[in-house]
Amino acid sequence: LSKLQRHAKEAISAYHEVLADTRTVALKLLTSDWMIPEGEVKPEVGMDMARIRRIYIPEVVIRLHALLYASRAFVQEALPALLELTNTIADSRYRLYDDFGDRLPTYLNLVRQAVLATLENGGADPFRMLA
Repeated sequence: LSKLQRHAKEAISAYHEVLADTRTVALKLLTSDWMIPEGEVKPEVGMDMARIRRIYIPEVVIRLHALLYASRAFVQEALPALLELTNTIADSRYRLYDDFGDRLPTYLNLVRQAVLATLENGGADPFRMLA
């Protein structure tokens, strides 16, 4: 039984590391100028780049959110990381919310679930986790 417990702790620790790496890479992509035209480009190139952002930015965010939310039982930092992700999406420096289009209500519903989960975990103030 102790071997099994040790193995479970090692597996959770490895999962925690992979989750942290995934979050770091995703946030780096989201906060960079990925697929934003630099200088003068043909209008169709700019439109194609904007279309690619509208496809992949919401997808990356929603998948990262789902991964963090599913990890909340094993990774204590998962729910605070979700709220930080939400702040990044809402940050006017990055304007990621512009890329969501009709998927924004879906994402906001996921944020709602995360806030409710923070309240279920014994807090009357969901933003306390960010402090």
